[in-house]
This record gives sequence, structure tokens and C-alpha cells, in this order.
Amino acid sequence: MTKKKNRKKRMAKRNMGRKKPVVVSGRVYDLQAVIARAEKFAQNGEIQKAAETAVRGLERFPNSANMLSTAGYVHEMAGQVAEARECHETALRIDPDSVHSLQHFSRFLIRQGRWGESVQCLDHLAELTPKDHWIYLALGSCHMYLKNLDQAKTLIQKSIHLNPNDPRAWVNLGNTLRFRREFREAERVLKKGQSESLNAFLHKELKRN
Repeated sequence: MTKKKNRKKRMAKRNMGRKKPVVVSGRVYDLQAVIARAEKFAQNGEIQKAAETAVRGLERFPNSANMLSTAGYVHEMAGQVAEARECHETALRIDPDSVHSLQHFSRFLIRQGRWGESVQCLDHLAELTPKDHWIYLALGSCHMYLKNLDQAKTLIQKSIHLNPNDPRAWVNLGNTLRFRREFREAERVLKKGQSESLNAFLHKELKRN
């Protein structure tokens, strides 16, 4: 009898360590699917559904940095800035190298106009994913607002080198050049940005049709 009880206890301990999927509206989702679902609801303005999904995700995955940063994003979309920041900071205490969490926190800081803090976050992100052109665009843009114009120009040019088809990079480089009073070059770059923006729009329309 004692052996059976001990065996049951061992099995229970093993099962406790396994992460069961979340059930939302009768459907089963794993961690990545819950994160994607919560963020899609938030992006679409369906805040109540996003919050419900995030709460259920956190109940099942309370120590997941990625789930916490997604909850932070949902809080931000609901206008709860302090709660959003708390989620992001907790997520990065759990996993300082979580790319998902660093991306969310850096975007949050940028949207709040916290350029200096954003730079710290993005610098670490660049160490982890050095081929992501968006990071250098974001870093360059932050330095532009901080009036570190030499750094801004170098970083945005690096972003363009990695992905020359992002019109945002050309526009921000043009604005940086304007701040540097390089007006002729700024005009050329901004025209390039308009061209890339039109090409991106046409490409999207062709794919749709």
C-alpha cells in the first residue's frame, strides 16, 4: 500500500512540472499560440478578449517572461501604462535575454518617448539579434531625438544596409540629415523614402490581388 502511495506521489510531482496547454473558449492553445492570440486581440482593439486571454495564459505560465511581456503589451493597449511597465520589468528580471520581452519593452519605451531608456534596451537587443534591421532603425531614431546626430546617421545607415526596402529608415535618415543641415542630401534621401513607400504599397496591392 505504501509503495503505491509513493509511486502516485512521484507521478504527481512529474506531472506538476509539465506545462499543460491553456483552454480558451473550449479550444486548446500552447504558450506561443496564447501569446499570438492575446496580441492579435490587442492589435485589433479587442481589449477585453486580449485581457482574458493574457490572464489565462499567466495562470498557466506564471514564470514565462514572454507571457508577462505580452501581458504588458495588453495593459499598454488598455491605457494602463504603470501596469504595463511593471509587467515588462518583471519579465526581464525573469529572463534578461528574452528577445520577445526586450522587443516589447523597447517599443513600449519608444511609444512613451523614453529615448534614453530605449537605447539601453535596444543596445542589449542588438547584441542578441545583430542582423535585425529594425533594431538599428529604432536605435538611430532614438539618438536622433536625443540629438546624437552622428550616431543616429551611422545606425540608420546600418539599418538601410541590412534592409534597403524599409521606407521608414530612409525617412528617418532624411530627417537626421536635416537636423545636421545637410539639406541637399536630405532631400535626395527623403525622395528615396517616398519611392520605397510607394513600392511597398504597390507590392502589397499586387500580393492582395
